[in-house]
Amino acid sequence: MLHVVVGLALLVLGIFGIISWWSDFGLVLRGLIPFSLVILGLIATGAGLARERHDGSERESEEPE
Repeated sequence: MLHVVVGLALLVLGIFGIISWWSDFGLVLRGLIPFSLVILGLIATGAGLARERHDGSERESEEPE
């Protein structure tokens, strides 16, 4: 029950903060969203390349000689 009360209190404080400092919040979002997209793009590209490298090495080892 304590978690629910603390969660609701933090939710109310967060909403109040967003409303009170909307212009600052928007400024942070305008800077954070493109940065997050670049970081997520790098992670996705790295994961895709690692998977291709891993799948390629499995295919080579499974081919009969």
